Amino acid sequence: ASDADVEVRRDDRRFDMLIDNGVRALQMNEVCMATPYLEQAHALRPDDRRATSLLAEVYLRRQDHAAALPLLKMLARADGDDMQVLMLLADTEGKVGQYDAMQATAATLLERCADDPRSHYLAAVAAHGLRNDFEAIAQLCVALNAEEGYRQARQLRAEVLGSMGQWQEALTDTTL
Repeated sequence: ASDADVEVRRDDRRFDMLIDNGVRALQMNEVCMATPYLEQAHALRPDDRRATSLLAEVYLRRQDHAAALPLLKMLARADGDDMQVLMLLADTEGKVGQYDAMQATAATLLERCADDPRSHYLAAVAAHGLRNDFEAIAQLCVALNAEEGYRQARQLRAEVLGSMGQWQEALTDTTL
């Protein structure tokens, strides 16, 4: 075997070991321990979908939304049909205050799965972040019509109504 073949096999084994150790740490809920393994695995193979998604998961579990965002964007570009990735992307864009980007991602979600109340909730978060509260209320009403017990949507609607001075309606949402 040539030196190049030996090098490739060694890199493959190292990559697999890093992924395995990272996954094992995640399974034990040791996010801090998983982070360096998965960061190294991603550095070795930045185009590997599994390494990218595991590293994004680690960052999301650590509430490091800014670090997760570029990884989620990569995953969404690689597979724009994965609605879960798009929902995570939209949510993360909102968490870092990128409401224009969130609105664009939510629009894609609304096109592809308008029957999912989470799409309307994410569109509402983006609209509220962009100070378009009437649009936010409309999206939240659609989400709540589809799923009456959607607590996050009800809570956000109460918050938006309160910011609009609609205290009676906001109170209704908080007491249901």
